[in-house]
Parts: sequence; structure tokens; C-alpha cells
Amino acid sequence: MAFFNKCVMMGNLTKDITVRYTETGLAFGYTTLVVNYYFNSNGQKQEEVLFIDLDFFGKSAETAKQFLKKGSNIHVSGRLKLKQWTDNNGYKHTKYSLHVEDMQMIKVKD
Repeated sequence: MAFFNKCVMMGNLTKDITVRYTETGLAFGYTTLVVNYYFNSNGQKQEEVLFIDLDFFGKSAETAKQFLKKGSNIHVSGRLKLKQWTDNNGYKHTKYSLHVEDMQMIKVKD
């Protein structure tokens, strides 16, 4: 059986990209993407808002940091990753992030 993990999203960054470097010099960056989805339910316009963490690695992290900022519109694709951790109170948490493999910066006309 074959498996496939690919996600494509377009939205706006909620904050500037933070870039850090490993001891070997590999850049990794992270930020959050917001995606709004509009639909009608019983004649009422509804909005669904999704926030997802984005993880950038290598040259794409440095490029994203250089050209993107809070509010930038971006089209990204990559694979979903599950992050799990236990907080100081012993509660387990999980969330998904998108490991960005491809990005396109979108210029929105004024």
C-alpha cells in the first residue's frame, strides 16, 4: 500500500518569521499561517479560521526571513508533521505543523 502526505495552503502570516541556526549552521525558521474559509450555513455567511505552524529549513528559511513579514500572503506546500509534548503540569499536547517544501510569495494588488 502506498502512502502520500502532501498539503497545499494559501494564507497570510500572523507574525514575522523567526530564524535560528543549528550548531552545524543549518537555518530553520518558523511562523504561523492563517487561512480563512467562508461558507453558507442555513442562509448565514460563516467563517472558519485555521491557524497552522509553518517550519522552514535551509535556504528557504533564510529566503522567507528576507522577503516575508507579518501579513504577507504566501502559497505553501509540504508535509504535515505531528508535534507532541508534555507541559510542566503533566498535560499532553499535540498539534500539526506544515514542513514547508515549496513556497510562492503572492503579491496582492492594492
